[in-house]
Amino acid sequence: MLAWELRNEQFFEWDLPPFSLTSGRATTANGMTYDLAEPAAKERTAVDGVRTYISRVAAAVRRADPGVLVTMGFFDPQPPDDPRFVRTAPLLAEAALDFFDFHYYPGGRASLAQAVAGFGMEGYASKPILLGEYGALKFAYPTPADGASALVDLQVGSCPHGFDGWLYWLWDVSNDELWTGPEDGGAINAAMSPKGRPDPCAYDAGTIRDLARGKPVAASRSQPTNPPELAVDGTAETGWISGADAPSGSRSISAPPRRSAGSGSGRASTRPREQRSTASGPRAPQATPDSCAS
Repeated sequence: MLAWELRNEQFFEWDLPPFSLTSGRATTANGMTYDLAEPAAKERTAVDGVRTYISRVAAAVRRADPGVLVTMGFFDPQPPDDPRFVRTAPLLAEAALDFFDFHYYPGGRASLAQAVAGFGMEGYASKPILLGEYGALKFAYPTPADGASALVDLQVGSCPHGFDGWLYWLWDVSNDELWTGPEDGGAINAAMSPKGRPDPCAYDAGTIRDLARGKPVAASRSQPTNPPELAVDGTAETGWISGADAPSGSRSISAPPRRSAGSGSGRASTRPREQRSTASGPRAPQATPDSCAS
């Protein structure tokens, strides 16, 4: 057994008492009293509360099972419209955990860099940090092969940020939301296998990479809510929309080739994204490979 996990994903419901209250005081299990009229005091209520919980429960676990490792799981802090409140940065320095278990899924609203900033882990080296949940969401990646490519990119990209280990979700069962390891001939199993790719922080020669993901991109025209960056964000759920048909013979968008083998040579293949238009009239023509910069 690796460790005892006190909670899989710890968070507070910010739209429930005492956090939803705008006046009064709350005295919590640590004996401290907090002014609920002050937003900063509410955050201290949450952080101090989970720190106290970790200290007391971890101590009980270690008394019952001396020498065991103790951890807790957290998903990346959510945007303001999500009532689930997570604050991990204050816990990194003081929580009585042996390592931290952070969860992040690519293809969602936050980039890996944004998640790392939200966790407060950039430059942190005091205790190990595990990427204890990551996976390929079906709404973001049309096939297991697309998901496998994105997960390799995520794993390699997470190393410079200080992640020390990875647990893929899910490995060998079917799931309505996520691609599993064995699907499509085991595309994800093969891509993530330590036997096939022993260094998790590097690509191997057979790795299929999306070279365009996250690269600089420009368009002559875009709708405000669908900028050209969405053409290379690595998810099928979003896309660039020009808002009008392209002039005849023009090139509206440029980006690097979409895919290439990890360290091999030869011509990189492209997966051009169709230009979509919300203007009346016929759909704009599909982009051609020679509109992509190498």
